[in-house]
Amino acid sequence: MRDYRSESARLREIVSGLLERGEVELVVAWTEGEDRPRTRETLIGKGREDLLRKVVWSPFCTTSTVTFLKKNKAALAGKRLGVVVKDCDLQALNVLLQEHFLKREDLVIIGVRCDGLAEADLFPRPEGAEVPITSDGGGVTVGKQRRAWEDSGFTTCLTCSYEDMKPDHVVGEYGRKKGKPEWGHLARLQALEPGKRREHYAALFESCIRCYACREVCPVCACVECAIDPGERAITPRTAPSVKACAPVWACRERSVSENAVYLLTRTMHMAGRCVRCGWCERACPVGLPLMEILDLSNDAVRRVYRYEVGRDPADPPFLASYAETDPDDKGAGH
Repeated sequence: MRDYRSESARLREIVSGLLERGEVELVVAWTEGEDRPRTRETLIGKGREDLLRKVVWSPFCTTSTVTFLKKNKAALAGKRLGVVVKDCDLQALNVLLQEHFLKREDLVIIGVRCDGLAEADLFPRPEGAEVPITSDGGGVTVGKQRRAWEDSGFTTCLTCSYEDMKPDHVVGEYGRKKGKPEWGHLARLQALEPGKRREHYAALFESCIRCYACREVCPVCACVECAIDPGERAITPRTAPSVKACAPVWACRERSVSENAVYLLTRTMHMAGRCVRCGWCERACPVGLPLMEILDLSNDAVRRVYRYEVGRDPADPPFLASYAETDPDDKGAGH
């Protein structure tokens, strides 16, 4: 049985020590507020005891601290940072380190071993900060309310097999045995005839409203400018031809099956060998598109055909930037 009060206390000790010793200038961690057990990413500096007291770790630390780093890269440039990461966060961080988006020497990584995440809205709000949050191999408990991992709201966690956490500091031990992911949800799609599969995806693409929430919430969608939506270099009548040539617009703003397909399929291609299956794109989608279904067709080919494990080691070359003559051809992808 994991007791997250004791693990949170240990995490606060590590964060406090790093700040006091001057090993980092700031730490990105999760904190609790009055809406416990819900948490949020918080930037903590030396002397902020008010924030340090609120630092926590539990299955309700669902948001990504790496997404916080991605969005605030410019503001945090040049600073020595500590960052608290769970398993999928560390995978995402490793992807960004592989691509030199962040520098390893600028980071002190504090890992918290994760058995799975839980949606706070599925649990009654606990009365007081002393109500314990615990978990075991079967599920998570808040006070007297218990839910199985299968009913916790984060289904992607059920197929997580990542156990290679090698941070600078680590908190907790795994309480749930992780196995190799079984992606049986793809069998139905792979069995469809091409025409039926085309109809299935046309209906999906038509529903997209192009709000780009999936891109914004993704921890590894970190391009300075999105090829599909070049908002920073908007093309106007005054834009020089040389700039236009360097910033092509691959999809217009029109909401149609074809334009939406360009966006979603281009993003899927860019995520090959980079998606850590955190599932936040699907959770953020306001129209409930099964985005992990699309991504997992690519993820499965990367894993099964090319034997590439995403985000295992920051020293590994990125999937799309590596090639070997021993690579299999793409006929085995089956998608």
